[in-house]
Amino acid sequence: MDNLEQLALAALAHDLPALMAESKTPLPPVLDLVRLDDPALVTILEQAEVYATPQGVNHKRLTDGPLLSIFSLLQIKQTELPQPHYHRFAPLISTDKEQEGLFPTPEMDSSGRASHLQKLAAELKWLGAQVDLARFDRAYPHLLALLQRYGWCLPSHSADVALFDHAKLTSAIAVCLYRYHQETLTVEAIRGGAPAERFCLLVGDLSGIQAYIFGITTIGAGGVARRLRARSFYLSALSEVLSHLIADRFGVPLGNVIMASGGKFYVLVPNSGDVASRLQTLRREVDGWFRKHFNGEVALNLAHVSFAGDMFQAGSQAQPGFGEVMAELSRKLNREKRRRGQSILTRDGAWDEEAFLMTERNFQGNAVCESCKKFPATQAENLCLQCERDVALGKRLPGVRYVAYYQQPAGENSIHLPMDYSMQVLAADELAQAGQPYLLTKLNDPEIRELADQPGSFRYLANHVPWAMNFEDIAAKAEGRPLLGYVKADVDYLGILFAQGLREDEPGKGHDTAAHVAALSRELDVFFSGWMQHRLSGNADSDYRDFYTIFSGGDDLFLVGPWDKAAALAREVRDRLAAFVGNNPALTLSAGILFTKERYPISRAAEDAEAMLELSKEHTWIDDRQEKHKRNQLTVLGDTLRWEIAPEIFAEIKKLESGSKYLTSAFLYDLIEYGRLYQLWAKEKKIEGLRYKPLFAYNIARNLRRADTELYRWADGLMQSLNGGEQSLTMQHLGLIATYLLFARRSGSKEGNNG
Repeated sequence: MDNLEQLALAALAHDLPALMAESKTPLPPVLDLVRLDDPALVTILEQAEVYATPQGVNHKRLTDGPLLSIFSLLQIKQTELPQPHYHRFAPLISTDKEQEGLFPTPEMDSSGRASHLQKLAAELKWLGAQVDLARFDRAYPHLLALLQRYGWCLPSHSADVALFDHAKLTSAIAVCLYRYHQETLTVEAIRGGAPAERFCLLVGDLSGIQAYIFGITTIGAGGVARRLRARSFYLSALSEVLSHLIADRFGVPLGNVIMASGGKFYVLVPNSGDVASRLQTLRREVDGWFRKHFNGEVALNLAHVSFAGDMFQAGSQAQPGFGEVMAELSRKLNREKRRRGQSILTRDGAWDEEAFLMTERNFQGNAVCESCKKFPATQAENLCLQCERDVALGKRLPGVRYVAYYQQPAGENSIHLPMDYSMQVLAADELAQAGQPYLLTKLNDPEIRELADQPGSFRYLANHVPWAMNFEDIAAKAEGRPLLGYVKADVDYLGILFAQGLREDEPGKGHDTAAHVAALSRELDVFFSGWMQHRLSGNADSDYRDFYTIFSGGDDLFLVGPWDKAAALAREVRDRLAAFVGNNPALTLSAGILFTKERYPISRAAEDAEAMLELSKEHTWIDDRQEKHKRNQLTVLGDTLRWEIAPEIFAEIKKLESGSKYLTSAFLYDLIEYGRLYQLWAKEKKIEGLRYKPLFAYNIARNLRRADTELYRWADGLMQSLNGGEQSLTMQHLGLIATYLLFARRSGSKEGNNG
């Protein structure tokens, strides 16, 4: 190994000897990695430890209690004080096993620490015996994966910073310091002089993702369901490889990708004098590739910020911290998003008209792709090369266990990626076909011993697809009408939470350090990738195995399944997310649900589901203190309701289903109309809306006189609400309730709502 590689590994492992001493376990040979003989390298590691450790914390001493959840530190309003929650000592496990170990608890329990450390020691012993530690390309990813598996729940030098986040950040900082000073690598140069901006944080963000994913039709081979997931998977891999490409161009290991989720990644690099020009060169190359292969529909937006080492710490009014780095980077990225493809579409500051002509796209003698309508079709399937890739990948995805990445084309079965990079997807019995990738990632299982002779890693990825089912099959699984239910949800105000949620104005009390911000990103992705994959596919009796993952990761999800289970799944995701973040009131979820027929165009469904989500975000509601709020809501059938009242509404629907023989389809359609009239009066104060009262009273008396007792009691309660009684929750959501009851029937006298 060269000096940089030794330093990167030593920085990753620098806290492990203390943990092994605590567990009274002999030091595994792998910990020889922490020995550095060069005084300059030792100085770099010490400086990196200081930068990576929160101010005022002893970076020589490890915390021996449980890890405080990152979400216990997150708040926007001073009135919303989160209650402390702590992680249990449990390694990350396969998503086909119970995931309760991911959820923090209010109790501080250190009883499992000794056993956890002994398991870590055993894994380190295996690593030293089975992985060739002389090869950096193997030792580094394996050690990083092991630290993530066991160090995610161990505190480091601070009770609220995980060992994994601290170790990874320390290594990334050390690598940057080495690269920055490699021309004059002396102790004096590293320590001396005024604080310089020795670091640069790059952000890359794929834009145009949704338009590309949903730009397919049901025409052609393979079916829309398989190709939909294939496109989402491909874009996820594309984002990952672009982060690898940038790390390689700047001469840093993959661990310098300090955050990555949802099509966005952050890479920490040294602030050499030519960062801006190198990034512009890379931007032109990548923009050119996206123009050639995607007509510019998908693009990578790049931005960067240079900063001094002190800004890895928490910020205050007097001193900017890492939160300010993230905020400035966000501002620059938003500017780049408005100039997509600008590097190859302009020349000398003006538009280059020739750059807008797609001269390399030759349709002569070729039909247009029947699916995307954007590229020439091949002779075989009347699909373009991209849509053919989607078909082939979609067929394989349900059985994929590994993803292998290469820096060159890897054969006819490989998938082309930018700058001659490529990847292969492999089933469990195809591992021998991996060849020599620069990274081999196991999906949804941190146990990677079988990858000892490869640069092995793991990641959680929500990629559940019902076996051998298309959208028609999924819709047929529903009780009642054969309809699809699209569920779209994301975390509210996440940009504000990242920039301000960990920050406090008093010096020394903030938590917006680089390690804390990285932990926030990583933990959210664990939930939306790992826990979601478990919930959809973790056991054969799952209520949601018929749901199809369009995407889920980072802080959002988009799923489709039987309509009758969509709302229940959305509510469970919200409830489990609340438990995952320790019921922190600052971190909430909004969701929108759309019902459609199975052949409703997917591109239109994506737009309509997004519109439902926007209703949840923009609808105003008033709390018990008469304060106005937005977000933190669920929208179903265009009706927006708070999560707290959703159980009551759906419990009423279930109760009414038992007496549905008295509720004719005609009567239910009338109820939908009365609900519309009620909203016309209640929200818009239009007098014609008051017609709902006499019409409703007459219709109830006419249709429910001979109903069962429970149904008559329900009707009587509604009648009282019409005559000055307490405002009825049922009346406010009558259209939603009646529509659900209609959809619960296999057929009706009128055509069902199509979304």
